[in-house]
Amino acid sequence: MSVLREITGLFRLSAVWVMLGLVAGYLAGVIVGQQLGGSELVGWQRVASAEVAAIEVVSVTDDSVVFVRSRDGQHTRCTPTGDGGSFDCEPVDSSAVLPTPPESPACADYDPGDPGETPGYVVSAVHHRVCTDETAQMLDVIAISDGSVWIWHAGTGAWFNFTATTAAPLIGAAIGGLLAVLGLRLRAR
Repeated sequence: MSVLREITGLFRLSAVWVMLGLVAGYLAGVIVGQQLGGSELVGWQRVASAEVAAIEVVSVTDDSVVFVRSRDGQHTRCTPTGDGGSFDCEPVDSSAVLPTPPESPACADYDPGDPGETPGYVVSAVHHRVCTDETAQMLDVIAISDGSVWIWHAGTGAWFNFTATTAAPLIGAAIGGLLAVLGLRLRAR
């Protein structure tokens, strides 16, 4: 009878640890999901090096194509490559510069907040919001005093919000539960 009582007590203790692991993992997932929610890029990303010698951000398109003007009046177009967030920059004639498009009325209620501390003294900036019924994004492009160009891209969307607010807590709970079970198995040995 005492063996059965010990097994029952051990089972209750194990269940408590597994539940604690599930809850702790879930809460950690909620925190991570909240931190990820609404931001696809965390931190400033370099668009062009100081060699571009940008003194003015002229415009940014809805597709994150950036146009800048250098000290000597040369215009440069920087296009995202789709390869890890890098940009290809090339000189263009001033007639090839596209203006920043007007914002959609769907952007009226979208305010992602201010980007983080800039990587240097800002000499020129363009802020542009791109919104549809399902997604919204903010493009902040700056030229800093050393002539380099940087972008902060924040956005929301149905898939991204699902991932951040639903999947992260579930994954956290699963990881917490597994860690609790593994910890109990190691302790039993």
